[in-house]
Amino acid sequence: KQWYQRRVRESQRGVDMKFIKPSPGFVIKINDSEAKKVFINVCTSPEIAPPEFQYAEKKNKADKVEKGQQCSLPYSISPSHTEKDNKDVECEVYDVVFNPEVLTRCLHPKFKDMVVDTAIDGVCSNFKVNLDKDSKRFPKMKFKGTPSSSVIRKRVSEEKEDAFDHLPGRPDFPDLPGEDKKKKEKV
Repeated sequence: KQWYQRRVRESQRGVDMKFIKPSPGFVIKINDSEAKKVFINVCTSPEIAPPEFQYAEKKNKADKVEKGQQCSLPYSISPSHTEKDNKDVECEVYDVVFNPEVLTRCLHPKFKDMVVDTAIDGVCSNFKVNLDKDSKRFPKMKFKGTPSSSVIRKRVSEEKEDAFDHLPGRPDFPDLPGEDKKKKEKV
C-alpha cells in the first residue's frame, strides 16, 4: 500500500518510476584513494536503453579527418551499500546497471575495457569517490552481495494529454434519476 501511495504521489508531481532488478554480470574490485576495497557490480536489466553506435568524423591536430565510431552507453547507478569481503572486512559496493546487450558485447576485450572505464568513471563522478584505476582486478564472481531493486525516476513530459482534452467544452452528463431539470437550470 505504501509503495502504491508513493508511486501515485510521484506520478502527480510529473515523475514516472521504473523498478530495476539487476541481473548479475561481472565484478570489478578496485581500491579507493585510501587503499580501501571497493567493488563495482556490472549488471544488466532490459529496463536500461541499449547502446547506440554512430559513425563519426573529426579533425585531428594536423587538420586531417579521422573516421571512427561513437558509442553511447546508457546506465543506471545506485548508491553504495556495505558488504563484507572474504576476510570479514567491510567494503563499499556499487551497482552499475547496463542493458543486457552491453554484457554480450563485453566478449570483445576493447568493448569490455570501455564498459569498465564507464562504470568506474560513473562511480567517481556521481559519488565523489576517488578510485585508483591501476588497482582494478576482476574476481571470479558475478555479483558481490545480494542483488536488490533500484528505482529510476524520470520527469514526464509536459505535453501529457489530459483524459478530457479531446472533448469540446464540458462533457454532457446524463441526469440522475429524480433530478429536476428546472433546479439544474437555476443553478
